[in-house]
Amino acid sequence: MCGRYALTKTELLAEFFEFSFSGHQILPRFNVTPTTQIPVIRLREDGQRELIEMRWGLVPFWSKPGDQLPLMINARAETLSDKPAFRDAFRHRRCIVPASGYYEWKKLPGGAKQPFYITRHDGLPIAFAGLWENAKVEHGTAAIVTTAASEEIQQIHDRMPVILEKPDFPRWLAPEPLAMQEAERLLAPSPPGSLVARPVSSRVNDVHNDDADLIDEIH
Repeated sequence: MCGRYALTKTELLAEFFEFSFSGHQILPRFNVTPTTQIPVIRLREDGQRELIEMRWGLVPFWSKPGDQLPLMINARAETLSDKPAFRDAFRHRRCIVPASGYYEWKKLPGGAKQPFYITRHDGLPIAFAGLWENAKVEHGTAAIVTTAASEEIQQIHDRMPVILEKPDFPRWLAPEPLAMQEAERLLAPSPPGSLVARPVSSRVNDVHNDDADLIDEIH
């Protein structure tokens, strides 16, 4: 799954993701949490990419006021085509959630959990595959798509966010549905060796902590 992440290299976003900068400042964040506003990249009607803030936690377009729905921060890749909450967004409203790395917790003997910070091995920004909806909540809501963990991440957790490669951005952002083979390829786990994980302080467990020390490796 993906329940926390960091966005630290904000100066690289516009060039790497090729969107027109809107002018508002994107501040580094080291502990991005569900229900907060997050930067999301989507395609405008004119075909250009835009960066917009949305609330992390997708609200389906068909929901009604007062509905007690679960907090949909993640969408499982295996059921995107079937689940009513994500089916329409998967067909027509896909987005990218930019990140620098994400956190995952490994269960230790005795019940404790050790947080790890996971980044790309090449140091480039991360592009999480996302879905968005614009109904019910101002500026819209978004979820991050998850898949089975890659080889190196399986030692920590059995799930991971879908991480897109740059050549696949245009197809993922396009408003047309994906063919089955396309979807299977895009939603696959990251290739072996492409990610690296390091243990970090349990301070990240507290949502109020948001500083650079959170991503430092502990020994």
